Amino acid sequence: MLTAAGPGLDELAAAAASIDGIAIDPRERLTLQAQIFVAALDSVERNGEEPSARVGTAVATEDNLRAAAERAYRELATLTADRVERTRLVDAANAVRPRTLV
Repeated sequence: MLTAAGPGLDELAAAAASIDGIAIDPRERLTLQAQIFVAALDSVERNGEEPSARVGTAVATEDNLRAAAERAYRELATLTADRVERTRLVDAANAVRPRTLV
């Protein structure tokens, strides 16, 4: 269900599946994946986890979506030649990564 607060997990899962089936630039694919995982994380933070649901490769739990978004940002950073953009992407990966108590 699409709400004013953003798309629901069903729509995000469909979006993730739709980009898997098309030929696009790897950077564009990773950008879209990161955006989808972050949107799914936002949905989970607002509405609760849904361990029986998947968004792309991630189970719809906070830790799994954070890890998936982090991976996408880090992979994207390795494909980016611009130093400033690479730093921004690594910062985004660090900001979204799963939280630890260490």
